[in-house]
Amino acid sequence: AALILLLVGLAGLAAFELSTMRAATVEIADNWLPSVRAANEMDSQLLTARINVMSHVMNTDTAAMEAIDKKVVADRQKFDQSLKDYVKLISADNERKTYDQLVQQWKQYREVDDRVLAFSRKNENDQARGLLEGESKKVFDTTMEMLDQLVKINSDGSDASRTESEATYNTARATLL
Repeated sequence: AALILLLVGLAGLAAFELSTMRAATVEIADNWLPSVRAANEMDSQLLTARINVMSHVMNTDTAAMEAIDKKVVADRQKFDQSLKDYVKLISADNERKTYDQLVQQWKQYREVDDRVLAFSRKNENDQARGLLEGESKKVFDTTMEMLDQLVKINSDGSDASRTESEATYNTARATLL
């Protein structure tokens, strides 16, 4: 009877430890990794937007600039949608704070690039280039840093979940052996 009770207790402990490991695995798969993917996607979108604004400044052909203007609008819409999608993935206070800073930086970046594009549309390319290489680059770099911080926050969270899962596994294994 004592042996059966011991076996039932060990089976219960093993089931508990397995559920803890599963929770950590689900947290990695459903929280941390989607957030990393989403932040990396926004990173790519921001780079594309920057390249299109630079292309606009380099062009003097009206038709080409109009086509690039359409790309800039589409870039901004994609990034705005990505921000809306990302907010659903936020799971920590520091992530929320960084996200809020990112939203503010994105707003500031758009405002500066609107000025760059206004100069470019008038073929005042020296002014556009000066703004692009100065204030716009500074705001762009800070915006990219916010995205990098989001990736780091979520990568660190994933690492912590993995460590928790490994510790649970090791405890369960030691208990069962």
